[in-house]
Amino acid sequence: MEGNKKETRRLRARQQRQAQQLRSRIFSIGIGLAVIAAMYFWLNRPKVGLEVEPMESAEHVPVGTEIEYTSSPPTSGPHYDQPMPAGFYDENSPEAALPFPHQFVLHAMEHGYVVIWYNCAAYDGPCDDLKTDIRAVLEESPAKVIAFPWADMEEPVVLTSWAWMERLTAFDADAIRGYIRDNRSHPRAPEYNVP
Repeated sequence: MEGNKKETRRLRARQQRQAQQLRSRIFSIGIGLAVIAAMYFWLNRPKVGLEVEPMESAEHVPVGTEIEYTSSPPTSGPHYDQPMPAGFYDENSPEAALPFPHQFVLHAMEHGYVVIWYNCAAYDGPCDDLKTDIRAVLEESPAKVIAFPWADMEEPVVLTSWAWMERLTAFDADAIRGYIRDNRSHPRAPEYNVP
């Protein structure tokens, strides 16, 4: 009788250990599946903008080198070896006076930056209003975002990241916010994880 009780307790203890191990495995599998699902949805989230065929080379070139890009504004290709810091730039910024300043901007895009290109000549309103509106959106989330003037486009605002572009026919704060959210530090940029 005593032997049956001990055997029954051992059997229950073993069943409890097995049940606990099964619960632990199920929990671990559930966590793993949740991580995989989150990564899948992040990488396949709805994309704002259109893909632009990337140029074959993303090499660094000496400052002053002129490059003919396949899109205007550019979204990929050779560029200077120094990235443009995040921030708002206008035609009076010292950086705008540099030779081919967009090549510094392009290097920042290689690091996963989003660029808000703007053209006051294509804007229906005072240029200062457009600049103020762009600054306000940029200041909400300034990390890895550049605003830069670009006269060679028909739209008042064009948003770019590496090999990706969205053209806006009018200033649209929500569209800019969405583009920044969906494209900043995107893995399609060659060095997206560089600050």
